[in-house]
Amino acid sequence: MNMKKKQSRMKLTPLKKLHKHESRTASPSVQSPGGPFAVRMSSFQLVGFTHLNICTLTRNAWTLEKVPYSSPLDGHLLMHVNCSFEGGITERGFLTIFEDVGGYGAWNRRWCVLSGMHLRFWRYPDDEIRKEASGKLDLRSCTTRHVELVSRDVCARQHTFQLTLLRPAHPGDATNLVQEVKGSSVVTKMLLSADSKEEQMVWCNKLNKALANIRAWDPDAMQP
Repeated sequence: MNMKKKQSRMKLTPLKKLHKHESRTASPSVQSPGGPFAVRMSSFQLVGFTHLNICTLTRNAWTLEKVPYSSPLDGHLLMHVNCSFEGGITERGFLTIFEDVGGYGAWNRRWCVLSGMHLRFWRYPDDEIRKEASGKLDLRSCTTRHVELVSRDVCARQHTFQLTLLRPAHPGDATNLVQEVKGSSVVTKMLLSADSKEEQMVWCNKLNKALANIRAWDPDAMQP
């Protein structure tokens, strides 16, 4: 009986020592003079500033202003800045698009998705998930000032609006019913028709907002 008690004490002793050791290591040896919840002040100081905005993004050098005499910095801040537009306006729905098919004009109904900087086309809504887009317009190259209902002189089809795009010409480009080659550039005029007046107004509104955002934040975007 005495042997069992002695063995039980020997087993408990290492656990007690380990518990004391853990309690000592859990508490920090050095504490802040202001207490554990004190807020430490930053040592950073202003040594100069410059103005960075959408109008100056294409620069490679910015002048530093109000640099203290004792500051090691002087002159210009050299850096390369990239800016692009992401996200923003989205819209989905059917539009009927005028296309050149073998030299003949044809209206084809397409499932259209406006997202980010592009307007993409598919034949059916389910193709958006399963397939690559059959067509795509880069809205950064759009020069249309304001997307709106076109006059009957341009197109007699109801609820039709137009997007004009400008891009560099590629080998093999030719003038057709949709695009025109002008020197080293190609001007594309896309006619798109909605199913109703309400849908046409929604698409025009969304496209105008998307173009405004792209032109404001992407320095490579075309201006009207």
